[in-house]
Amino acid sequence: MPQGTANKETTNKLGTFLRDRRMRLDPAAFGFATGRRRTQGLRREEVAQRANISPTWYTWLEQGRGGAPSADVLNRIATGLMLTEPEREHLFMLGLGRPPEVRYRNVDSVTPRLQRVLDALDPSPAIIKTATWDVVAWNPCRRGDVDRLFQAAARAAQHPAPDVRQSSRARRAG
Repeated sequence: MPQGTANKETTNKLGTFLRDRRMRLDPAAFGFATGRRRTQGLRREEVAQRANISPTWYTWLEQGRGGAPSADVLNRIATGLMLTEPEREHLFMLGLGRPPEVRYRNVDSVTPRLQRVLDALDPSPAIIKTATWDVVAWNPCRRGDVDRLFQAAARAAQHPAPDVRQSSRARRAG
């Protein structure tokens, strides 16, 4: 290997990372033809198609010729390559020199494993809340508290409290 090539590969860490992640993916899993292929994993054009970017632009990024990609392009590439959250952060550090913006993910439930942990804490009430304080899971001990809370809200909706301002006006008028 010529000396210039080795130096270029060590300086293009973004391209090396993209190439490594691209080669790990199975084309059959994405519905691409699995016939005779010269490359292992996905082709550059296939990654570009999944990321909704130009194949030329993706090739240039891998080769270190494209300049600095935008955060939007890096997000699309991360989605196209099915990167995990730590891999996505690494991609941003290589491409932009900073971690990605924190993004809120809507969480409707917890994993079965985390629910088993909650259930193991049965003598003590425990809940799991999101960043926006939405309760997404609780253990059996806490389930009774949650049921009572919803029942109280339902009772309050059926029998609204009297309007205090209206009753005080009636007393003054009378």
